[in-house]
Amino acid sequence: MIRFLAVLVTVGVSVAAPAPRDSQGPYFPIRKGDTRVYETCHGDLKDEHTEVVTGVENRKGTLRVTHGWLSDGEPRNLTTVIVSSEGVFNVIAENAEEQLLAPILKFPLKPGESWVVERGPDPFGTPFLRKTYTVGREEEIEVPAGRYKTFCIECVEEIGDATYRGKQWHSPVVGLVKRIEEEHAETLKSFIRGK
Repeated sequence: MIRFLAVLVTVGVSVAAPAPRDSQGPYFPIRKGDTRVYETCHGDLKDEHTEVVTGVENRKGTLRVTHGWLSDGEPRNLTTVIVSSEGVFNVIAENAEEQLLAPILKFPLKPGESWVVERGPDPFGTPFLRKTYTVGREEEIEVPAGRYKTFCIECVEEIGDATYRGKQWHSPVVGLVKRIEEEHAETLKSFIRGK
C-alpha cells in the first residue's frame, strides 16, 4: 500500500494562501449543505445520484471540504477535497505531517495548461495509471440544472495498454457541470446552495 501511495503524484498546497474568491474559483461547492444532483448514462443505463457537502473547515485560508453521496437520506463514501488558491485537490492520504493529494483542477485555469496524475502498478494487480488533464477554452453550456460559464478540461487516461479520452466542464461555485468519458456521461440536474 505504501508503494502504491508513494508512486502517486504528490502536489504541495500552500496553507497560507487564501481560498480563491474571484472568477478562478472555487470551482467546487464550499458551503455545508451544498447539494448537486447528477444524471448519469452508461450506454442504455440511466441513473441519478446526489452529492452533498457535509462539512467545511478553513485552515489558514485553505478550505477542507468533506462531501459524500446520499444513500437512504444519509451521506456515504465521504471524501475530502482541498480548495486553495492553487486549485482543487482530492485528499488521497494524510497524516499529521503531510498530505498526499491528486489535483482535480490546478489554478489558474488557462487554455493549454496541463497537469498529470500517475499511480501504480500496485502489488494487488492494479495496472499503471496516467491521467493527463489539459485546459481547453471557456464555454457556456446548458444542462438540466441551467446555463453555466465553464472551462472545458480534456482528459487522456492510460491504464495499462488501454487509452481513454474524455471531457469535463467545470464552473465556479458549482464545480463539475458535465463529464463525458467514452460511453459514460454525467450532467448536473440540479444544484442547491447550502445555508
